[in-house]
Amino acid sequence: MSAEKASPVLVLGIDFGTTYSGIAWCRVGEHNEIKFTTNWKKRRFAQGDKQKVPSAIFYHHLNDEDPEWGATTPHDDTVLRWFKLLLVDEKDLPDHIRHSVQLKTARALMLKANKTPVQILGDYLRQLWRHCRENIIRAEGRRMMRVSTVRLVVTLPAIWPYYVRSRMTEALGHAGLLNITKAGHTALDFISEPEAAALTCLKENADRFNVRVGDHFVICDAGGGTVDLITYKIEKLDPLIIGESIKGDGKSSRALYDARLPDLEEGGLCGAMFLDEKFLKLLKETIPFEAQKSLDKQTFHRIMESDWEGGLKASFCKSSGDLPLQLSYDNPVDADFFPSKFNIDV
Repeated sequence: MSAEKASPVLVLGIDFGTTYSGIAWCRVGEHNEIKFTTNWKKRRFAQGDKQKVPSAIFYHHLNDEDPEWGATTPHDDTVLRWFKLLLVDEKDLPDHIRHSVQLKTARALMLKANKTPVQILGDYLRQLWRHCRENIIRAEGRRMMRVSTVRLVVTLPAIWPYYVRSRMTEALGHAGLLNITKAGHTALDFISEPEAAALTCLKENADRFNVRVGDHFVICDAGGGTVDLITYKIEKLDPLIIGESIKGDGKSSRALYDARLPDLEEGGLCGAMFLDEKFLKLLKETIPFEAQKSLDKQTFHRIMESDWEGGLKASFCKSSGDLPLQLSYDNPVDADFFPSKFNIDV
């Protein structure tokens, strides 16, 4: 086929995370401008203009074909979260993850929904793609979606077993992402999360760093549920090509848990979700129990999604000082005993 008649190429990138996920697209050859999906559908307190949406799904009933997802899910314990970790066999998870309350809850909700991990992921990805597709059609037109050939790039943690790729591929097929347009079958590639982070970091900071072929650099990709620390080497500048400085064995490492510095590829199942869990625990320990019983049932969700995710988490440290948080109650209460706000003393 000649260049004039060749189908346009649409590249989709999916970053499926333990706690948050995102999807972006780019039309090859048109300045290679990367566009991010935003304007997520949301409930109260949630932020819909970010590049990421919660990795959460809620089934109203068995065989639910149109579940709530992302920021539209209810604010209660019936929502399925952490299902990314369900793709990994239990024997390949460290003890503190395997026996965690969150993962046990996810497994129980999965069984209640009568779903497999692949089906749950496929249901979530279908909703994610449906929303992204609407964004692409608004920006590029419906015809472009019909005639383009698609290259799909999906991120995976560096330390995960290789069999997860086949499960992810099955989930993508379940979501309809392997046959998107009439122009042909979707070409699928996987990239490790830290490698994707490295390419993005170098691209966005090209004017700040005078990098050369042969330079080595360390990437710390601290996500919601996994943290990878890998050393890369620049192999070519145009186009930008990188490779691992020392090839890792791909096995799960205890290095991050033991606070040892890695000398090749290291990764651990840890991340922001554990920080969220600890902060929520701190909230419940700080607010008097009698006050908690009278709080509006949305208070903790509002604090976590609006205050914590909205800025406190990024600046939270030992030198933060007092962190003021607003409380709201179901009914009028005595202000002497039920404060309208309180401070967490860090």
